[in-house]
Amino acid sequence: MCDACHDDGVVIEGALTKSLVLEAADACGQGVNLRYRLGIHVFHTRIVYESVDFPNLRDRYGTLVDSVVAHIALFEGMKYCSLFPAEFDVSLCADYLPPDAEELFREIYRKVFAQHKWEHNNPRYDGPALRANWSQDSEPGNISATSGLLLSCGGGKDSLASMRLLETAGIPYDVSQYSHSIYGPAAPQHDLINALVARCGPGKAHRMDVEDDFLSGEILKHPDFAGIVKTLCAPETPCSVFEALPLALMHNYENFAVGHERDADTGSFHWSDIDDDVNHQWGKSYQAEELLTQYVQTNLVKNFSYFSLLKQIYDFLIFQFLRAYPEDIPFTHSCNIEKPWCRRCAKCVYVWLGFTAYLDGPMPFAENLFDVAEVQDILAELTGLAGHRPFECVGEVDHARLACYFAWRKGRSGAFLQYFAEKAIPSMNSADLLRKYGHVHPDGHAVPEPLSALITPVLLAAGHSVVLPD
Repeated sequence: MCDACHDDGVVIEGALTKSLVLEAADACGQGVNLRYRLGIHVFHTRIVYESVDFPNLRDRYGTLVDSVVAHIALFEGMKYCSLFPAEFDVSLCADYLPPDAEELFREIYRKVFAQHKWEHNNPRYDGPALRANWSQDSEPGNISATSGLLLSCGGGKDSLASMRLLETAGIPYDVSQYSHSIYGPAAPQHDLINALVARCGPGKAHRMDVEDDFLSGEILKHPDFAGIVKTLCAPETPCSVFEALPLALMHNYENFAVGHERDADTGSFHWSDIDDDVNHQWGKSYQAEELLTQYVQTNLVKNFSYFSLLKQIYDFLIFQFLRAYPEDIPFTHSCNIEKPWCRRCAKCVYVWLGFTAYLDGPMPFAENLFDVAEVQDILAELTGLAGHRPFECVGEVDHARLACYFAWRKGRSGAFLQYFAEKAIPSMNSADLLRKYGHVHPDGHAVPEPLSALITPVLLAAGHSVVLPD
């Protein structure tokens, strides 16, 4: 990477390109439209809400809507940091961004893009300088009349567990169904999510679509970046929090819930060059929850709470909880490569491993991946027998090991499982792993107390039902 500098001579170490500019950010009708420029390259993002009317929102909330749109524009713009710009000019929206926004941007970049920096061996680059005349701090608004809980539903096992958890606890909820163009056309994504949601009992179902022309990766083929920039990155989860605010304001949701498990709090490895962990899932961590909730309440909407319903437990207890809903499992999907399942990526392999180890009913796909040559390296990385934990939304290494142990005890077979039995099982302490992963943790979660009092007993019941297979 070359160094770049601003007009004022400030050097940004590790920068590749000079200036990224936010050129347009407007909300009209049912969507938010954004345009960015990086040299000769122009990019667009559009967020479409099926049940948000922005003129109505402006009548009710005034300039608060402009502040929300400004934050959506700021954090959607972070994905272009994949091209190592020296500067990000957000002057267009600066009247609606408080000084705190720069600190939040900087922290989210450092955490979410640690993987991207490692992939490019560029530890010196700490993100672009932000160019803006920041507005003065302003008093946050209030959701005018609160009406309950909105659950983000992507259609995976965690979404299923979250919906069933709320229903078992007797907590009414609505869902926000989210599609992103990086995963293909919107309609097939919503068809898959609809099929799962139909198994459960939410009240309303809202639809949100993100249309983006950058993350497809076509830019990596351009001579400006080919052979220099290898991967793209985006703060998808933090962006989704700000993008949920128009729904919350429109429909009066004071609680925005997700289904992020405790495994997301652990990184793949520690990178000494930045003296920090590289965690593909940091955006789903409890640390991110706390940071984003505090920021939103201080600067945007003071009675809005963002939290994960599953942060008290690891994936192990999610799988145990889902044992009560075997007929729902085939309606889940989790792949980020080819929906519903590509069956060859780390995410597919990990979810299949959990289903195989802990569940006995019908599976989303019937294949013994323990015998599939293309995924042997992935299984080795998942279980700590090679490399590092994959850069995907997968559980801790010890949890993958426990899943293999359960599969082995259940009599499952396959080339990798035999290898695992020889290399790992003799040194495993399954009792210690069960104590850790079968435990409901009272700390490290942000579920509001009235809701926590209802869902924690349901989670504890799932933990009490755990037994080793014969």
